[in-house]
Amino acid sequence: EYNHEEFVVVSPDVGSVSRARAFAAKVHMGLAIVDKRRQKANVCEVMNVIGDVSGKTCILFDDLVDTAGSLCNAAKALVDNGAKRVFACATHGVLSGPAFERLENSPIEELVILNTVPLTANTPSGKISIYAEGERLFIKDTGIGIRPEDLPRVCEKGYTGVCGRADKRSTGIGLYLCKSILSRLGHSLEIISAVGEGTTVIIGLQRESITFE
Repeated sequence: EYNHEEFVVVSPDVGSVSRARAFAAKVHMGLAIVDKRRQKANVCEVMNVIGDVSGKTCILFDDLVDTAGSLCNAAKALVDNGAKRVFACATHGVLSGPAFERLENSPIEELVILNTVPLTANTPSGKISIYAEGERLFIKDTGIGIRPEDLPRVCEKGYTGVCGRADKRSTGIGLYLCKSILSRLGHSLEIISAVGEGTTVIIGLQRESITFE
């Protein structure tokens, strides 16, 4: 079991609080809110973080990512307030205009979205590549890949293999968290990787276990 107190679900704005609160309750994590003021369409100024994020892994939770300005500004605000790591997830990935450049330059380590909006084959971000086949969801990256000897352990809570990143811990805890949540929801997780080619995460969806509120 992971330590729930080490993680916090974050609403990137006041308008997303209800869905973020519902998700936080399901995974038994705390809740924080990024308070901001929007100056004009698709532009926002992050003002304040409500809640304790210092030293914690933050999961930004939203319904839609368009130009990614709000999301990336929220991530910066979290880091400025002491967050240890920042991940993000959303339902719809529109990803228009400067979205990819902003994501690449942001503190967000990984953005997970559904396949409601198709991504083009020449998507310029190595952080995102998502598509579905039947009841399986594929999430790919074009990164450094995982060594064969490390692959069986990447979902372990205490995994610390460098995976080419000798200057910091690997993202094993993120995969551990994903696998734990998917297992609770009745879904499966499979990881395929090759050094120098990238990694593919395959989520097997069990439709009978999916509920909508």
